[in-house]
Amino acid sequence: MKKRVISIVLTVALLLSVASVGLMSVSAADQNSAASGADESFYFTIPDFWIEQYGFVPGTGAGTTTVYCHVFQIGNLDPDFVGFSWQTRNELCTYDPETGKYVYKVGEKFKNTPLKDGADYGVIFSAKNTSGNKKATQTYDLTMGTDCYGDEVYVVDTLYQNPMDSQQSAYATYWKNEDNAAKYGPHAGITSLGVLQGEKYAPHEDKVLAVANFIKDYNANIPTNEDPQVCVTLCTKLEVEPYDVYAKYEALYSDLIEAGTIPDLQTVAGYLGLAYPPEPPSTTTPTETEPTDTTPTETEPTDTTPTETEPTDTTPTETEPTDTTPTETEPTDTTPTETEPTDTTPTDTEPTDTTPTDTEPTDTTPTDPVPTYYVAGDFFENTWKENE
Repeated sequence: MKKRVISIVLTVALLLSVASVGLMSVSAADQNSAASGADESFYFTIPDFWIEQYGFVPGTGAGTTTVYCHVFQIGNLDPDFVGFSWQTRNELCTYDPETGKYVYKVGEKFKNTPLKDGADYGVIFSAKNTSGNKKATQTYDLTMGTDCYGDEVYVVDTLYQNPMDSQQSAYATYWKNEDNAAKYGPHAGITSLGVLQGEKYAPHEDKVLAVANFIKDYNANIPTNEDPQVCVTLCTKLEVEPYDVYAKYEALYSDLIEAGTIPDLQTVAGYLGLAYPPEPPSTTTPTETEPTDTTPTETEPTDTTPTETEPTDTTPTETEPTDTTPTETEPTDTTPTETEPTDTTPTDTEPTDTTPTDTEPTDTTPTDPVPTYYVAGDFFENTWKENE
């Protein structure tokens, strides 16, 4: 009996564990389903002016227009990226009759090598009639990232030179989502003839790499690009150093250079107007001596506000003013005093008698002078001296 009970208990436990595993599997499946249900597609509508100009017929079946979506990488931020050849089966879009839009399921097409967040990509839509007039056209390169999943691309009647074929033109496109439209747009790139065009660089795009790729992709096949002014002008417009382009080219494509499938380093130096082997540009960066700090130090600024000392009172003090009124001292009496006046009447003294007296007059007749003699050695001088 005990063995039977134990057997029943074990059976129940086994069933519960199986049910638990089954529930966990369903839960994981639901999560994967939810993840796979995320919209990783692009949407595209054939514009009316294409229908008029090229005779396109949106739809499915015979006589309709086929639309392709070509995704490519800009730069090298996704080393695992593997794209598809132009207008092959993996680039086919499907037509949705309910919306009239073409759909390209990016996540499904790139399931083996999914696009990476933070990497830069571009997308081109092309359309052609497989029957009838066999006309075809395409859009210009539109920058994109994984944040563009679920968005729609629309075409405008603005033509750019086809980046791969200067003899052809391509129509500008934009993203409908405002955030994507602000971040991405017609790629600002270099055409096969070295012409800069477009509106936006990819968010992480390296301009030095753009020139290096131009040399790699086009200079080996287009004789006119061998003129150094083509690459030098590109460097000037993109504000990059020719030497940096040379160094990037050498670092990234050494295997191709060695294989002889792209221009060698001496040729590239010539394209960039550099001597071979080129020398790094001399830097004019100042030495790391401490720069003179012209910022005022945090010493207390001179306070020009008057201090709170008592201001000089310019109001006259209350000292007794000098009384300019004459004091009450007795004024000098200018009235003549009553002193006796000097009597100018001649006194009764006897007048001086001016009558000559009878004295003998002085005789003024000169007397005979007496000679005086001076002795000075053997010299005698007879000098007559008047008597005093």
